[in-house]
Amino acid sequence: MRKKILLSIFTAGALFSGHTQERVKEAHYNYLSVGTSVYTNVPGSFNEKVFMTTEFGRTFGIFDIGLMGGRLNLVHSDTSWFSEILPTINVFSKGRFSEALTLGAGYVFGAKENFLTEVTNSINFAPNNQLVLTVYQGNYFFDGRFSTYKAQFMGLSITVNFINKNTKTDALRKKALLN
Repeated sequence: MRKKILLSIFTAGALFSGHTQERVKEAHYNYLSVGTSVYTNVPGSFNEKVFMTTEFGRTFGIFDIGLMGGRLNLVHSDTSWFSEILPTINVFSKGRFSEALTLGAGYVFGAKENFLTEVTNSINFAPNNQLVLTVYQGNYFFDGRFSTYKAQFMGLSITVNFINKNTKTDALRKKALLN
């Protein structure tokens, strides 16, 4: 058993060190994003149509992977909380603007349609190295054993990038913003 664990650690270390050779070409950093959205094709009151999210993740050049949590509405119910994993790829970037595509999958706690998938596109503006403002629109698909449901949404988010100043990552990110 101990040999398998040591072999796994050695293999993971070798893979990470091989991958880090590419790190000098792209910026890698963590981020925290807070957003608010509104459903655009569902009836309901303000509290039923507005939802809030928080995402924490890591950027690997043009690819991000994040873990999102939030509420699907502002009504206090047992089925409004969800968690989701979000891979995102930047499909276009010019200077301070970029466009991204997100495909996510997650779980809605306590809901009949508890499997959540997401397709979202976004337009991002980075006024500086630490901050990104995003306008996005997308679709949620809720799937259960006996029923399905879908909803469109639009929203705004603010992202804070955790980049240490005067580092190689800081220089790579600044260079990308200026191109």
